[in-house]
Amino acid sequence: MTTRVTREMKGRVNAEINRCKEIAENHYDRTFKFPTIVYKKRGVTAGTANSSTHTIDLNSVLLVENGDNFIDGRTGRGTVTHEFAHLVDGIVNTRSRGYGRKRSVHGPSWKHIMRLFGVRNPTRCHSYDVSNARVSRKARHVYSCNSCSETMILGPVRHKKMQRGVSYWKTGCKR
Repeated sequence: MTTRVTREMKGRVNAEINRCKEIAENHYDRTFKFPTIVYKKRGVTAGTANSSTHTIDLNSVLLVENGDNFIDGRTGRGTVTHEFAHLVDGIVNTRSRGYGRKRSVHGPSWKHIMRLFGVRNPTRCHSYDVSNARVSRKARHVYSCNSCSETMILGPVRHKKMQRGVSYWKTGCKR
């Protein structure tokens, strides 16, 4: 299902990020760069934040279907708020990550930032209806190797080539 995010919806996403950005800038007494926002996330994941590219990737299907619940963490699940909090956390808590150190990305520092943004009970997972967002699995076809006769599972592209007469062997088999 292809879902188009309207200009108005993108404006609401930007407004929420600006709201959170202003809170973070006042609290940490520093400026934060506005992130790049893309709407390419697919499947059941609502969104992801990449601190190395300073990008938030949002699931357009879940955004359109859930509107304000998706955008604002004060009134709903707040995926936009959630992902921006990850970016802020990655910037202000760099010392907690170092060689050999691991830290929970949904740990105390992230929860603190979410509470700064007005989210009462920050949670890791969403509870959106994902029935329209699920990505269908590609068909798999079982064949046997021409060399050793072991079974191998092929996707739709190789299956079609096999139908046209192309031969495949398992990795490591001699022809």
